[in-house]
Amino acid sequence: MEVGTHLPDDCGGIPPGFVNKNSATALCYVREIRTSSEFERNHRMLEVLNVVLQKSVRFENIKYLPDWYRMYKQTIQSNMGLYDLIRYFPIAIKLKETDRIQFFQINPEDLIQTQISKDGRIGLVIEPDRLELIMRNLITSLSE
Repeated sequence: MEVGTHLPDDCGGIPPGFVNKNSATALCYVREIRTSSEFERNHRMLEVLNVVLQKSVRFENIKYLPDWYRMYKQTIQSNMGLYDLIRYFPIAIKLKETDRIQFFQINPEDLIQTQISKDGRIGLVIEPDRLELIMRNLITSLSE
């Protein structure tokens, strides 16, 4: 996976460039916020999720679905059974094609501060005109 900027020693000192990550390093890469913003952290999370999707949704991995299902059904709650996973696997293979996946992220300039509680606490919410524009772009991209 391509890393844009150096991350601190918390993650083993991940340098910029192409890096192979094990699960612990990938988790640290996603969680690191000491040297970056929440928006940058979210972007890294999308990068890792995309890599996981690209690596796991391959036709040759269909043979592992029963084992994966048995392994994760104890920790992941879902109304999908093994038969559903096998039935939907061909769709997942089509969805993983990078030209079919789009990521949308709210940026700092899309947000405004507002009072979020009666005791005066301030929070960030998306600016209504920006939300409308983002939703229009999303709907347009889905219909193309």
